[in-house]
Amino acid sequence: MTVERIIIISAWVISLIALFVLKRLSWREKFLLFIAVQFFTWSLGLIYVEFDLIDYPVRDFSIATSVNFTFHYVLFPAIGVYFAAFYPARRSLIRRLGYNLAFAAAFVAGFLLCEKYTELMSFKPLFIFILIMSVWTSFNSVNHYYDWFFRKQRLQGDAFR
Repeated sequence: MTVERIIIISAWVISLIALFVLKRLSWREKFLLFIAVQFFTWSLGLIYVEFDLIDYPVRDFSIATSVNFTFHYVLFPAIGVYFAAFYPARRSLIRRLGYNLAFAAAFVAGFLLCEKYTELMSFKPLFIFILIMSVWTSFNSVNHYYDWFFRKQRLQGDAFR
C-alpha cells in the first residue's frame, strides 16, 4: 500500500471519528454543516480541476471524477463542522479574524505538505492564494448559513435577528 492510499484511508478514519467525538453540536447540526461544506468544496474542486489549477494524480475514483473524493467530500467538510462548532462569535473582531486565519492557514499548510511530499495533488503556485480565499469564504459562508438556519444569535450586534 502506498503512502497516498494510507493518507486517504487515514483521512476517512480521522474525519469520521472526529464527527462522532464532537459533542458540542447535535447530529442534525453536524449533518447540515457537513453537507453545506460539501456543496462548496465539491463545486469549487470541480472548477479548479477544469481550469487546470490543481491536479489529483492519485484519487479514490479515477474513472468517475478528476477530483479527490476524500479531500473534497469527507475531510474538508469535517474540518468545516469543527470550524462552525468552535467559532468564537461573541469574541472581538481580532479574535475572529485570527480564528479564520488559523483554520485557513492550517488547511493550506496541509495542502502544501501533501503537494510537496506525496503524489496526491499538484497545483500551480498561484493556486495557494485562491485556496486561502476559497477556504475562508466557504467556512464563513457555511457558518453564516448555520446561524441563519438554526436561528442562532451567536454573532455580535443585530446580525441575523
